[in-house]
Amino acid sequence: MKLRKNIGICLLLMSICPALHSQDKVTFQYDKAGNRISRTIVLAPRTAPAKEDEKPAVYSDMLEDIKIKIYPNPTTGLVKVEMQNLPEDQSANIWLYTMSGKLISSFKDVSNVTGINLSGQPAGVYVLKIVAGNRRTEWKIIKK
Repeated sequence: MKLRKNIGICLLLMSICPALHSQDKVTFQYDKAGNRISRTIVLAPRTAPAKEDEKPAVYSDMLEDIKIKIYPNPTTGLVKVEMQNLPEDQSANIWLYTMSGKLISSFKDVSNVTGINLSGQPAGVYVLKIVAGNRRTEWKIIKK
């Protein structure tokens, strides 16, 4: 009965507070008998909406020696994918998918900066897959 009550409270809080996102983390601790003794909620940092005069956020990652930058994310239309230190004899392939797995666009033999236009797509979350040689990375792109 206690578990149902706690689940009900969590569902109620999630419906009341739409600011809670899946990036938030909830951890529980239990005693040896299996009773929950504590609950910790770690909220992901919230960012204020970008002002028009601010520079867009740039996200970067290293894929071994290749530095990948993706910006702006979230976007209203155009997303740029920039790759640095890509060996001269190597290129990369990029695919953009909806969250349901539908291929929206693909780019073959990319070497430097690629622009991906999402202006014709509805607002939502998209998956960007990048493959350079045998290295692979995936990104979530948010379209406003």
